[in-house]
Amino acid sequence: MGGVFDARPCRGRHGSRHAEGPMMPLPVLIVDDDPQTLMLVQAQLSSAGIESSGSSDAQGALDSMAAHEPHVVVLDLSPAAASGNKLLSDIRSQYPRVDVIVIVGDPGVDEAVACMQLGAVDVVSRPFDPIRLVTAVRNTLQRRRVHDRVDRLADELRHVDSARMIGDSACMQEALAMLSRAASSDVTVLLQGESGTGKELAARAIHAGSTRRHAPFIPVNCGAIPEALIESEFFGHEKGSFTGADETRDGLFVHASGGSVLLDEVGELRIDLQVKLLRVLQERCVRRIGSDRSIPVDVRVIAASNRDLMKLTEVNGFRRDLYYRLAVFPVNLPPLRDRGADVEILARMFVQQFASLHSRPARGLSQDALNALRQHSWPGNVRELENLMERAVIIEQSDEVGRSSLPPYVFGPAEASSGGSSDAGHSGARPDDPASLLPLAEEERRIILNALEVCGWRVQTAARRLGIGRATIYRKIEKLGLRHRLTSTDS
Repeated sequence: MGGVFDARPCRGRHGSRHAEGPMMPLPVLIVDDDPQTLMLVQAQLSSAGIESSGSSDAQGALDSMAAHEPHVVVLDLSPAAASGNKLLSDIRSQYPRVDVIVIVGDPGVDEAVACMQLGAVDVVSRPFDPIRLVTAVRNTLQRRRVHDRVDRLADELRHVDSARMIGDSACMQEALAMLSRAASSDVTVLLQGESGTGKELAARAIHAGSTRRHAPFIPVNCGAIPEALIESEFFGHEKGSFTGADETRDGLFVHASGGSVLLDEVGELRIDLQVKLLRVLQERCVRRIGSDRSIPVDVRVIAASNRDLMKLTEVNGFRRDLYYRLAVFPVNLPPLRDRGADVEILARMFVQQFASLHSRPARGLSQDALNALRQHSWPGNVRELENLMERAVIIEQSDEVGRSSLPPYVFGPAEASSGGSSDAGHSGARPDDPASLLPLAEEERRIILNALEVCGWRVQTAARRLGIGRATIYRKIEKLGLRHRLTSTDS
């Protein structure tokens, strides 16, 4: 394996903004079997503020890409490097999102065309002009940033299910108006509401409607990150600052620079981390674990909680000064039981959505089914309604979701004990009735859905209650087509 070289200029605007995941790759990988040329190219890019790493052979390059996928590869196709064309083909087939710039010796038209056909985005002739090479790399990185932005916006559109953010009820109209006002400013927002009321969806809506919409939106569930890792995830760490810190890493506040951070379930933070979060909000700077240098950050903070943070402050469970910093613009999301006719609006929209998704015949709701939905108290709020309607649409055989396709608990204790309906159907059939049997895959889907709902969509908790491993439940979620139901903080 060839040597690996690393050139990192001081972090500034060109550093750390390129990656949004926890593993931050260097933007450029240079592959050249001549150490002097390799160091020269790295020096030219470093002087232009572009971070790079290097490898002197094909296997070293592929190993490096497997560990940290770069944005761009600069590949020297010297006559001595017979494997260069194969490496170019391997990179393009294994890493289709990585752009490759090739350096060749005074190429003719045919050779340049051949490189392009193999997947190169640009060809630079040797001896290369440093300005020409830096311009080629910079343009390619810019194109990658544009593509990433488009992908990010498309992903946000997939996550933002407009059906869950509509409603005609007065309380929902008031909440939507507050969200609109929050989006038009850069104020810190505190979203409060019961589980399932759509707090992350509301945060995404605020971000999407703000001037930061083209920058990252990074949600984090404060209650889901192990306590030993949460400070590192928030603020980053220096190499060697603790056992396992094999490299310097930026935290989510740096990765979200220019954009928004959602601190979901912020009431679960330890008191010592609340102090550090307060400092970030006051000073707009973060300090990595093991560092004495402050890094300025430009991030909008949106916090969310299903607990009453003011009451927590009264029992010393949450710092009062942090509460006032977060609650500059509080927005309360109403529970579904207070939204009246919104239940019918949402239920009908979910029926249409899931009928299309699963190619099922149901396109409406019977009056009996609507009456049952109106009477239910919806402790799981919109998330519970969404899950229930997906199940009903899959079970229903006709063009209308009827009472028999709803789970017994919707009808209350009295009716649930008698099956919820006198009609034949899956919910009301006797245990020994063949009509009560579902295909194994659908029964498994029902069990997984029920476990996730009971556990508040906390995947690890659901796995533990079901007596299966975390990896197993994630495989089943993928197999059963439920991945789209997990928020980014769940997955």
